[in-house]
Amino acid sequence: MKRKIPYVDAHCHVYGMSVERLSKMTDEIIIVGVSEDLETSRKVIELSKRFPNIIPMVGVHPWNVGKVSYKELQDVVALVKEARGFGEIGLDGKTKNFDKQLDFLERFLEIAREYNMPVNLHTRAAWQEVLDLLFKYEIEKAIFHWYSGPVEFLKDMEAQGYMITINPCVIFQEKHLKVLERAPLS
Repeated sequence: MKRKIPYVDAHCHVYGMSVERLSKMTDEIIIVGVSEDLETSRKVIELSKRFPNIIPMVGVHPWNVGKVSYKELQDVVALVKEARGFGEIGLDGKTKNFDKQLDFLERFLEIAREYNMPVNLHTRAAWQEVLDLLFKYEIEKAIFHWYSGPVEFLKDMEAQGYMITINPCVIFQEKHLKVLERAPLS
């Protein structure tokens, strides 16, 4: 009998989903549950204990960095032993607090390297900076969430074994369609 390969949702904010909805999801879908702050990081970990198909990731979304203290960052990092990676983390070049975003991302990458953990990245308008940091910190496993950056970076990402997810805007925005056309299926 041929083994069925499960579907994977590579980036899902499960903390916002109802338990009833999560209960309906079978083992045929693996969900990478990302977080946005300490509270959602804890919730994702708890949900992963109840639903074994959820892969828990902890982190601070770059949009939330301005509201999060360095103490809270340390509390999120302390959850590393209960998580399977860091996400949603990254940089957003179109928002404020870029220097603080950079501080947070570098802390997450230090720990990701130490524990050989994957990262699930938000990289809007900061694709080169994030790619350079992944190389600097020798990160082996990374997902660029909703990648809409330059197609020239796809070769570097593929060479490193990094992955991308495609933005649903692919159905009506040409820049996303170009990424889809040029990204290797592997």
